[in-house]
Amino acid sequence: HLRWRPFSWVGVELSTDHFFSVNQAIARRDHMVGADLFLSFIGDDEFFVAPTAGVSLDVRVTEDAASDVTVQPLAGAHCGVMGELYLVDSLAAFAAAKAGALIGAAGEISLSEDAHVSGEVFIEPVGIITLGASYYF
Repeated sequence: HLRWRPFSWVGVELSTDHFFSVNQAIARRDHMVGADLFLSFIGDDEFFVAPTAGVSLDVRVTEDAASDVTVQPLAGAHCGVMGELYLVDSLAAFAAAKAGALIGAAGEISLSEDAHVSGEVFIEPVGIITLGASYYF
């Protein structure tokens, strides 16, 4: 996560997160890239709490037992709240909770004699909680 606060009350966060499932019949990896705007109305030089709103792109890769791989791009929007507590010597702890929705398509493209495209669009709710440490300068 890269966070930039050009003013004490507004900031932008660019992020990339990677998730994977274990011990499942179908292996799944999610590679997410996002951008958020946050407005830190509560806080001072030692902490802040801010509402956030942003967009994200999720590239979902699934692989079944037969080694068939499916790659699905999903796009969405989210909102939530984040907070940061400045600790010592440019080190801070942060927490964020976000909820939103991703939209994607499950489809099939056939380029044989009877070429066709078929599929469906779906909307998937998503929630993300992150905890971590930041170095700021």
